[in-house]
Amino acid sequence: MFPVEAICNDIILRANRESIRITPLKLQKLLYLLYGYYAAETDSYLFKDAFEAWEFGPVVRDVYIQFKIFGGANIDRLAVAPNNQKIVPDPSKKENKLYRIVFEKVWNKYKNISANVLVSYTHLKNSPWALTKLRCEINRELIKRYFKGEDISSGQAEQARA
Repeated sequence: MFPVEAICNDIILRANRESIRITPLKLQKLLYLLYGYYAAETDSYLFKDAFEAWEFGPVVRDVYIQFKIFGGANIDRLAVAPNNQKIVPDPSKKENKLYRIVFEKVWNKYKNISANVLVSYTHLKNSPWALTKLRCEINRELIKRYFKGEDISSGQAEQARA
């Protein structure tokens, strides 16, 4: 697993390098997509932080807190880890090579899609977000199964939105 801040910084640095606007909302959606695809392809989780079901889709609370000051503006600084370090994934480690493959796939597919369209992707019927009550943690196993293409809607009535 990676620190969530390292994944955020990887996204922010890549966006800046390619002159792609990255708002806090778009960062959250790309983070979610990356997390889901990584879980589906590797059977492991990208980071330990949980996503919560918020009005505009899945959100990692600590990432929201770090970047909320930007509102709808472009993020112009890196995330800081709890030890006040600015970190990015080390490409020399084996797990990082798997991460890099997934990152490139997700980045190339979604980098030019607006935050609002990405929100609509997370709001699809029977998605993990749709099956979770607002402000509650989204089950990471649901995310993995969803991105593997499995039907996660059965047996989820107890989690469905009120």
